[in-house]
Amino acid sequence: MVPRDLHTRLLVVVCAVLAAAVAITASLPLDLAQRLLPGAGPASDAARVAPPLALPALAALTETTTRPIFTASRRAEPQGTPVRLAPGAARSDLILGRYRLVGVIASGSRTTLKLQPVGGGKIREIGPGDTLDDWTVEAVTAQHLTLRSGANRERISLTPGRRR
Repeated sequence: MVPRDLHTRLLVVVCAVLAAAVAITASLPLDLAQRLLPGAGPASDAARVAPPLALPALAALTETTTRPIFTASRRAEPQGTPVRLAPGAARSDLILGRYRLVGVIASGSRTTLKLQPVGGGKIREIGPGDTLDDWTVEAVTAQHLTLRSGANRERISLTPGRRR
């Protein structure tokens, strides 16, 4: 077994050699360092930096914008395709008795709904200020939709089974 004192001395010698190598390399003139160590220095560092990434324009993302995110197949359903209610779903789960809730979209401070007519048709996105039949959308949260028509006001729960 090697005495412990010998291990300590060897470790000190190795550290001293490494420190000397770093000091010598740091003291070399820059042009000499670049000749001795190809690929070193500020010029080559700048060449290795990748350009900043940029997102493509939304118009270039045609596949992303044409495929509905709330459809399992991500394919648009043909116009006039009737909406099938889920097993156990009741007509009372529909909004205004005519629309099926497809999704709730919360983006920053704005929340909108995706609705589809029960008889089929295009999915609509509605938010505050939009109209739905004779009703004006007053407010939308993840839990409720508030509609107003003249003096009438409806607050509709978006939780299935609790529409009123």
